[in-house]
Amino acid sequence: MSADPAVFNGMTIFRGLTFSKVFTLIAAGVPVDVTGWTVEFTAKATIDSEENVLHLTTAPDIVLGGTAGTITINVSAEDTADIAEDELHYCLKYSSAVDEVDGLLIGVIPVDDRAI
Repeated sequence: MSADPAVFNGMTIFRGLTFSKVFTLIAAGVPVDVTGWTVEFTAKATIDSEENVLHLTTAPDIVLGGTAGTITINVSAEDTADIAEDELHYCLKYSSAVDEVDGLLIGVIPVDDRAI
């Protein structure tokens, strides 16, 4: 089974602060068990750029919440401080080891110097 890309733009990275975002996968009103899934998060300066500003694939950068259906993306304060761009184009890819369920979440993340 393959899913169409979904767009999500509701987050901001603040330079020099830890960034953490939790995504919860729901199917038919129930959290999807993400145990054993493969997840990759990339962020680029432009949508066509070949170079990744961020490339995350394993803990502690990506944490899977098992039967809770959560995928948590973590970027350290040191890594956010190094981001020169004012926005990043990201792609979150995930796939199930068992059912070969593929998903894709894409969007733009503003990068800001001002902490709220």
